[in-house]
This record gives sequence, C-alpha cells and structure tokens, in this order.
Amino acid sequence: MKSQALPIPSRESTSHGQLQALLMITQALQPYLILPPQENIPRDPQIDGGTVAAAATTFIKTCGKIDDLLADLSRWSLESQDALYNALVQTQEQQQKFLQAQIVAAASIARPSFQFKPVLVAVEGGYAAIHDAVVGYGVTPEAAMADFDLAFQRIPQHQHKIEATQEMPNSEKKTNRKKK
Repeated sequence: MKSQALPIPSRESTSHGQLQALLMITQALQPYLILPPQENIPRDPQIDGGTVAAAATTFIKTCGKIDDLLADLSRWSLESQDALYNALVQTQEQQQKFLQAQIVAAASIARPSFQFKPVLVAVEGGYAAIHDAVVGYGVTPEAAMADFDLAFQRIPQHQHKIEATQEMPNSEKKTNRKKK
C-alpha cells in the first residue's frame, strides 16, 4: 500500500477554521437571543424555559473563545511563518546541492577514465594515462585522466603515440642481464 503525503495545515487555515466554527455557533444561536423567545423556542414539551439561558451561556462562551483567538498575539505574528519559510528555503538549497553532487557523480562514472581504468605512468614532464592504444598526457594525474577522456573524441591523426625516447640506465641493463 502506497503511503500518501498528508498536507500540514497552516496556522492561518487552522485559525480560520476555528473562527468559522465559532461564528457558525453564534449564528445558530441568534434566533434564541434576538427574537422573542415565544416565537423561536420549539413547542416541544421536553424543552423548558431554560433554552434561552442555555443559548445565552453558549453565546458568551463562544464570544470568549473568539476573544481568546483575537488576544493570542502569536496568531498575528509572522515569526513562525518566516521560520518555516526559511527552513523550506534551506531544505531546497540542500536538495539542490545534493542533486548537483549526483549529477557530478553520474558524469564521473560515465568518463572513459573511470570505465576503462587506464594505467597511470610518470613520464618526463608529467603523467600518462594508458589503456591499450589510447593515451592521455597531463602535468598532473587528473590532467592525464582528463586528456585520456578527451582522446575518445580525437580523430586517429590527432591521437598521442607512445615512443621510447630514452635508453634504460646502465644499472637497469646490468640488472636485466643478470635476471636472464
């Protein structure tokens, strides 16, 4: 069963509902208070002459509740509304940051350097990211990975090529001969 979001009534709508209920009570009591009692009181033998007094008592209590609503200064202040609005704005800003982070994460997963996981090699003047015949160069590892990503958009004539430019140092040659 899918849960449904329940709307939270605002302070204004709650006050409006309370005030409307009280005004409806006073309106219902008007015939007992304004017109002569003989014409307004039902002729039911079960109802005695206390109907007008009960209506007056209820009317007084209702007016007291209306006075309480009007005297409650927090109902007339916008502080709680402002605080709620500020909280909503902050929530919206955090959601936007989170969504932006998700966009960045999704974009990074789609990068060829993430998918192919090239080998990062230190070369003269920086780094090379290598996977099969695809090469990216940069002065930092991140720049090499970014260039590797760009290699997938280059035409073959503009691709980087790997060329050996330096012989192995003598110490490595001796080590390699001994291993053979």
